[in-house]
Amino acid sequence: MICAECVDGYHEVLHSDVRTREVQRPPWEDMTQKELLEKFVVILKTAEQADIFVRDWVKLLRLRGVSWAGVGQAMGISRQGAWERFTRPRAADRRDSKPAAS
Repeated sequence: MICAECVDGYHEVLHSDVRTREVQRPPWEDMTQKELLEKFVVILKTAEQADIFVRDWVKLLRLRGVSWAGVGQAMGISRQGAWERFTRPRAADRRDSKPAAS
């Protein structure tokens, strides 16, 4: 889903040669190291959310009787690769379950 404000912004860019030229340069080229790091944190959080969402969908698919071969095929990987990826705990889950250092 994309918000109305973003749709309006893209519409403006796509229908203006001047605006199109302005956005041809990647925005990160003008970012400071601080700004890059701030964006990196957002990207990491987004990746984490996407991974959780993918795992939720795999659970749903498996509950609906989709085989590991079907999951793997949809992902472009082998049945074994899909099984290994989704039956092992995520790295974040492993970190969370480790006892605290004293």
